[in-house]
Amino acid sequence: MPYFSRLKIAGHNRDRPATRMADYDDIADLIGLVCDAALEWQAWPAALNCLADFVGAAQVSLVTYDMSTHVVAGVAPRQDPDYMRSYVEYWAARNPLWPRSAFAPIGALITPEMFIRREDYARTDFVNEWASPQGMEAALGINVNLEGPASTVLAVYRPYSRGDFDDRERALFGALAPHLRRAAQLRLRLSGIERKEAGFVEALHRLHQGVLLADAGARIVFANRAAEEILAARDGLRCDGGVLRAEKPAETARLHRLIALCSGPEAALGAAGGPTLISRTPGRHPLSLLVIPPRMGTAPLFVAGAAIVFVTDPEREHPVREESLRWQFGLTPAEAAVAAAALRGDGLTARRQSWASRSRPHAPICARSSTRPTRAARPSSSA
Repeated sequence: MPYFSRLKIAGHNRDRPATRMADYDDIADLIGLVCDAALEWQAWPAALNCLADFVGAAQVSLVTYDMSTHVVAGVAPRQDPDYMRSYVEYWAARNPLWPRSAFAPIGALITPEMFIRREDYARTDFVNEWASPQGMEAALGINVNLEGPASTVLAVYRPYSRGDFDDRERALFGALAPHLRRAAQLRLRLSGIERKEAGFVEALHRLHQGVLLADAGARIVFANRAAEEILAARDGLRCDGGVLRAEKPAETARLHRLIALCSGPEAALGAAGGPTLISRTPGRHPLSLLVIPPRMGTAPLFVAGAAIVFVTDPEREHPVREESLRWQFGLTPAEAAVAAAALRGDGLTARRQSWASRSRPHAPICARSSTRPTRAARPSSSA
């Protein structure tokens, strides 16, 4: 299911009376609710209820159905939860309208009669056992999103006994629907980004190495669990007032210079970071740090203005795979080799690899150029 993680049956009121055409002087309130709904799924019940009142509908829903998996999700604020549950578990796959209407043009008004004769539709088990008991016979809707076998439909309903939606109601729905369609599309896209970011953050938390994001002032924006453990120990590296610091002032100054270089305007021009060591209490190996600029498009968490700081405790066993580093952080093979060496705590090897890569056609971590070729055009290391 590409959009929703679960069904939302929000704002249901079992005793809500049938609504009639609302007479509003201004639709600003509805547009405001629609804007809220674009940002938060919790705001959709209020927006949909307002839409239903505007057009004199008894029921309203915004539902996604995937015809390949039969997964259903959405918002139906006026539907009885038991009926909605039965739709998810049984009736969605038997709805005679979905196969016919799912691929209608996005934004075009659709009614059941456009795809099946009313007489035939009214005789179906779907109508008689599920739609009619809820007063969901006459319908008016639009497709708001199509993605493969999944479609998202915004629709309003009322009983046949109250008549079809008339020309005025259809015109009003047609005028309001584009606002809801754009809000729904934006919310679907934001949901996808949020899930991607949540998945990426969880992947970072599972790393053995510490990963920090820090802005130009060395203020910590994000720390994975491994980094939090290292900072909590306050042995060599610590967080004071939200700022990343080392015990020794000279090491703090070098770390802050690297972070500033990788998070400031120079980062957009391919500025370099590099490895550094942070001393700990006598008898303990120093922490090995690697600071690099963010890569646009690598993940939504990595944004301009925040350097990536890898932290490795060489006294712990840290399996490091260069392929994983390339995939997770968008590094080149040379950059991944430098990062892997630094993360293993081998600062000398990291420096040698970084220095050696400077003479290669592809720009390394520690010596970028604003004329860096694209990855597709970059020559191989044997060139």
